[in-house]
Amino acid sequence: MLVRPAVLDDIPAYMELAAAFVATTPVSDFIPFDPEGAAAFVAGALDNPDMLVLVADDEGEIVGITAALAYPMYFNPNKLVAQELWRYLAPAARGGPAGKLLFQTIEKWAKTKGAEAMFMIALADERVDTMAKVYKRSGYAPVERIYAKGGIS
Repeated sequence: MLVRPAVLDDIPAYMELAAAFVATTPVSDFIPFDPEGAAAFVAGALDNPDMLVLVADDEGEIVGITAALAYPMYFNPNKLVAQELWRYLAPAARGGPAGKLLFQTIEKWAKTKGAEAMFMIALADERVDTMAKVYKRSGYAPVERIYAKGGIS
């Protein structure tokens, strides 16, 4: 298992996993998946020094994806923070090393960027309790909950 930065050639496989991810999230109730837009976003992120886009590559097959963003904290712009944007594993890759490797690689990247804090996401779905345990074991504490409302435009 190899975790590596994504490249343009990875985008078709990346989008397959991204579509599967979005379909399983509560966010899909509010915002539909746009494959072309998502691919363009990821392609642009590959060249953005404040973003990290990774794949978990199992002998040439992409079985996991993640991305993170580093940015100045809005209430103290002198402090940089990093935030996971998404992380998804193909069902067959769950329980193996891919998830942990993606998680550790994001943390290492945030440290090299000089981030003072790292924010990780636990979607409000059937895995929320599992993810809470994973994060707590890794030293994370719950900070806030996010609520969404669709149809406001």
